[in-house]
Amino acid sequence: MPHRPKRRWLRRPRRTARRACWSIAPASASPSAWSAASGLFLTPLLGGLPQEAQDSLAAAIPFPHRLGQPEEFAALALHMIDNAYLNGEVVRLDASLRMAPK
Repeated sequence: MPHRPKRRWLRRPRRTARRACWSIAPASASPSAWSAASGLFLTPLLGGLPQEAQDSLAAAIPFPHRLGQPEEFAALALHMIDNAYLNGEVVRLDASLRMAPK
């Protein structure tokens, strides 16, 4: 069974520019750090939009043509915590969505 870090060292996610960042262990114990770059998820904010607006946003997503579910983001976060070999990575969870430049 892979080494599982103690939860007491898990710091809360820090949100920066649509990213949640995690780190485990104190600096003296070789910390692990990851970041999850998320796409469009069906959060309470997007859930409050009219259905036409939600469908329009989902149509821009290459595959699958839908908004992400919070449970999918949570599953990625748990995998990142449980995987002892993962370190120093930014994992994109955006269904290949690329935002157009302004």
